Amino acid sequence: MNEQLEVENQAGLEALSAREREILKLIAEGKSTKEIASELFISVNTVKVHTSKVYKKMDFSSRSEATLFAVKAGLISVDLADAEDAPETTDKETVPAKPAKPYYLWAGLAVAILIIAALALNRPTAPEPGQLMPVSLSRVQKIGKVNLASIAPMLIADRDNVYILDGSQKSDEAGLFRRLETSSGKTTNLPSIPVPVSGAKPGIAGSMLFIPGGTQGSGLVSKSLQAYDLSKKRWQVMADLPSPLTDYALANYNGEFFLAGGWDGIHASDQVLIYNPSENKWRAGPRLANARIDPALFIENGVLTILGGTDTEGNKLDSAESFLIQGNFFAEGVSPFGKLPEPVKIKGSALLSGVAYILAEDVNGEDLLLQHTLEGALWNKTSLSELEIADAAQAMTGLDGNLYFAEISPDAKSINLIKYQAIYTFVFPIISR
Repeated sequence: MNEQLEVENQAGLEALSAREREILKLIAEGKSTKEIASELFISVNTVKVHTSKVYKKMDFSSRSEATLFAVKAGLISVDLADAEDAPETTDKETVPAKPAKPYYLWAGLAVAILIIAALALNRPTAPEPGQLMPVSLSRVQKIGKVNLASIAPMLIADRDNVYILDGSQKSDEAGLFRRLETSSGKTTNLPSIPVPVSGAKPGIAGSMLFIPGGTQGSGLVSKSLQAYDLSKKRWQVMADLPSPLTDYALANYNGEFFLAGGWDGIHASDQVLIYNPSENKWRAGPRLANARIDPALFIENGVLTILGGTDTEGNKLDSAESFLIQGNFFAEGVSPFGKLPEPVKIKGSALLSGVAYILAEDVNGEDLLLQHTLEGALWNKTSLSELEIADAAQAMTGLDGNLYFAEISPDAKSINLIKYQAIYTFVFPIISR
């Protein structure tokens, strides 16, 4: 009988996700919803959602039932003998006061705590391999709304601004260009892009914003390089790409732009193209072993890594390939990130303080945020709903420890810009006499 009960309890636990089992354990320990949220660094609403799922899956009707199951399943242990022998206590019980310690001891302890906290919090908030990223509502903030009815926005962040370009190809809105101030949420209309495109990736160097290639409304893949001077507030045409290209990945390294993969209008591209803004010249980089459309591209410590994407037939790729950048020469290397945890559609990527982030869509259509640190061994993945971000995010960019998501509004008439604080920075005052 006990063996049968143990099997049933184990089967019940397997029906729960790792996070749901964690929630169940804390419920059984008597933690309140608010306490659980604080301990797991998630919002109260997220705890309620997980709790509802646990109760539904396990057919619990009360905390008592949940606690009883957790005890039987071995999630928590209760020593009844110790509980019965424990002396009773009351709120009126008095405790002898301890002599006060000299104030300078308390001051020294406070300084020590500040130093330890600084050392811990100045590092990227990366979880242990296999764990979800710690999240709290204080890290997620809606910073503004842009009136763009676009399903394909293009994003780029620079200092205190995020620039949003419309890529919907609608005749009445094609090429609309907006600037959103992250501190105030103020939106400013900028001159529309001369030749509206979609599928391009913007990049900023100095006071210039560059839009290489892209797909025009006619379906023609462009090889033009359009640039907007942020100081003079005007568009200009720069040197053409060596060949038409759209749906590529872009990264800035040592003042140059690297474009990897993409679609040339007929086939997936296996090229890496390099643009030098100061010289207004393009040159060819290494050839990829696998042609890729919409891959992720990261450059860190002189290593260029291309991940994922799709092939010409639309099959999702999870593989990675890397190159060591040695001036104008490239040597094949080993990817510091390894391959992706699963084939996914990539919507955006960013590298912040050595931590790689990818906005992706899995085979079930769920939006995920994938994270990998150079020190870690595995990719971590978190659903956007876990981050309190809607599943309508269509683009992502990053700057100064923050990720910015373009979230399509429910009425599809505007874009909400969401900021997620991915990297914490801790600053404390220097204490002197």
